[in-house]
Amino acid sequence: MGPFEGLVILFGLGFALIGPAGFIIAMVCLGKLGTLSRELDNLKAELRRLRFRQESPTPSPQPQPQSTPQPVQSIPVEPVPQPIAPVTIEPVPPKETPPVPAEQGTIDILVQKYAKPQPQPAAEPVTPVTSQPAEPQPVIRKGLEQQIGTQWILVAGIVCVIAAVGFILKHAIDEAWLGPWARVSAVAAGGIVAFVIGEITRRRGYEVVAKGVSAMGFALLYAAVFWAYRGYHLVDSTPAFAAAIVITIAAMAYAVLLDEVLVAILSLLGGYATPLFLSTGQNLPHHLFGYVLILSLGAMGCAFFRRWRAVNLLAFIGTFLLYILWFEKFTRPILSFTQAHPTRLLIAELWLGVFFIVYLVTPLLYGWVKQAVTRGEDLLLPCAAGTIFFYYLWTMLEERFRPELALCTALLGAAYWIAAVVSRLRCKQDQNLWTAMGIAGTAFLTAALPLYFETYALVIGWTVESVILIAAGILYAGAWMQGMGFLAMGLSLVGLFFLPSQDASFTPVFNGIFGTWLCAAAGILASHIVYRRNASRKPEYSTLSEILFIMAAVVLLGTGVLEWHRYWSHQEIEDFLIDTRTLQAFLLAAAIFIAAVVSRPVCPVGLICRAAAVLVAVIGAITAIANLDMLYHSAFRFLLNGSFAVQASVVAAIFIAAIQFRSQNRIEGLAPRWYQNFGLAGVVTLWAILSEQVFVYWYCLDQYGPGLLNWKFKAHMSLSLLWAAYGAVLLIVGFNRRIALLRYMALGLFGILLAKIFLFDMSEVKSIYRITAFLATGLTLVGVSYIYQYLRKQGFFDRLGESAASVPTEE
Repeated sequence: MGPFEGLVILFGLGFALIGPAGFIIAMVCLGKLGTLSRELDNLKAELRRLRFRQESPTPSPQPQPQSTPQPVQSIPVEPVPQPIAPVTIEPVPPKETPPVPAEQGTIDILVQKYAKPQPQPAAEPVTPVTSQPAEPQPVIRKGLEQQIGTQWILVAGIVCVIAAVGFILKHAIDEAWLGPWARVSAVAAGGIVAFVIGEITRRRGYEVVAKGVSAMGFALLYAAVFWAYRGYHLVDSTPAFAAAIVITIAAMAYAVLLDEVLVAILSLLGGYATPLFLSTGQNLPHHLFGYVLILSLGAMGCAFFRRWRAVNLLAFIGTFLLYILWFEKFTRPILSFTQAHPTRLLIAELWLGVFFIVYLVTPLLYGWVKQAVTRGEDLLLPCAAGTIFFYYLWTMLEERFRPELALCTALLGAAYWIAAVVSRLRCKQDQNLWTAMGIAGTAFLTAALPLYFETYALVIGWTVESVILIAAGILYAGAWMQGMGFLAMGLSLVGLFFLPSQDASFTPVFNGIFGTWLCAAAGILASHIVYRRNASRKPEYSTLSEILFIMAAVVLLGTGVLEWHRYWSHQEIEDFLIDTRTLQAFLLAAAIFIAAVVSRPVCPVGLICRAAAVLVAVIGAITAIANLDMLYHSAFRFLLNGSFAVQASVVAAIFIAAIQFRSQNRIEGLAPRWYQNFGLAGVVTLWAILSEQVFVYWYCLDQYGPGLLNWKFKAHMSLSLLWAAYGAVLLIVGFNRRIALLRYMALGLFGILLAKIFLFDMSEVKSIYRITAFLATGLTLVGVSYIYQYLRKQGFFDRLGESAASVPTEE
């Protein structure tokens, strides 16, 4: 086909489309004129009705003294004309007052304004319905049968008609009916006829079916363009796309004017399907995406005026579906050869950014312009657009262009933050919108950090970001912003475990790993301080303050333990010694934690901190008691060794907690069970580790020292002596502090001691060791008996009112 013939065909197609477009515009204008004419007739009829009521005499035969005097008595507060005053005289019947047209109209107006609503008289004149033009019928809710008969069957019929047109054209090709231009013209004429029939029947009252038929007319026009381009190659791609754009704009304008979403949806389906039907297989991104951009902007314009959610969603799906299909066909195959095709990659990124901006702004534009609260579903498209944008950026840039990917991701987050700021300025009541945009922006800014920085800087950046977000969330009362702050904090904590391993040149304390952990702990502690200072604003802030304090303590003490472990790992010592040092550091950290979370005013007041102290106390006590094989590997001095010192530190921390809880019981009214249980746990733990110290001392002296033939005898004798002395001390403290629980514990320990010396020592311990155990135990018990007898004579138990069946509690 030569250039002259193509030009002729292009002009012919243009003239062919001008007619339908003009016809559409004319029909729409006629529709508007008809609507205005009906409204004018209604206004004339209303004017005639008002004039008839003013000129006619009082038609009601019923007297109105009940309704007239009541409103007239309330009239004197307003400036009322003088002729109305005689009407307020009750003895005068209404019949003797001749109606004056002007005054009667004034009275009627005042009665309507001030009188209470009462039922109208039955004889009031009513304007005949035949003298008024037909008014629109009230909307009646349709049942399932009507929906099926008017809507579902309509859509099915339209689809069948369009399919039949396709089959007719195919059959015409197979049978060589008419010429190509005749076939295309017949389909276009069918579309115009369908539109005309739909518009005529719409004016006759067939609203839903008529609009569906009009939409079918637009679909047939799309089919005509498709067959003219792809089926018969009568026109080139440029005039075909131009024709599709004209049809789409006309259909969408028609839908907006009639407020009919079905027409808009069908026209959009045809518009987005046109590139698929008219595709030549060539890579023409600017032609394709320029057409898609025009179509998307038109669709979003319709949605702006009518707020059609379905149109928004359909435009979004159509736009990104066409982009994905193009990307998978023309861009993904060259990702391994991006150096040879930089322009094609740049085009893909450019149009991807354009579509992201379109679907970030246009769904929110109505709320920004009208200063209205955005609907929840309007937030879906901006967030989904950002997700698709980031995914394809990652696909194109992650392997070879990580810094550029980080920059684009940061710009993506900045775009969301700009949208959040605009939303905040335009409508402060729309908290969900600007909060969601701020969260999305923060998420992408957070994702940009690991794409550019090393792990150390990444963790530090996330920590700083978490503090800023939490502080801003508290300042502006934004729960979502605080949530994003906690998300960034979680990312920083996870990033701590992915720090690079320490190299051979280890410098204690002054190294990147230790500094990064300290920074994370400082960030959590700063967030704790922010919540603690604002605890009076909301009750949950106090709870968050406790949680953050515990987290900061765990991270800080964990940092010390790990640094201690790394230090000994770089020393030339045995592995079991490294484990011993690490366990000692853990026990010491547990003791510091217990003391820290119960001390005032360092720790915030609350149940969570007390529960954390209980948990760590249990873990520390069990660890200190159950890991003797990791703590002792050589002979040692009794009670004067590092392992016993760290074990005793756990016991000391438990007693400190008991003392703190007792103080809080006096000041804050804390339940006594807290300090009682901690005191009991401290007594039991101390007895256990002292017993282990005695036994392990003789064992290690025999195992790692010069060797002892009778170490077990000495160990059991020492245990008996220890238990006797420990029970005596408990008994003395129990009497001195008037704590019955300690006295009962002492008596219970004496019972265990008696069972040991009679059941075990009689058979295992020989000679002098058995004598020593029995003698020490006997003397101790006799001394205890004397103490009880002495206190009884002094009336100690009488003053307490204590009996043998009393409950072991503090007096």
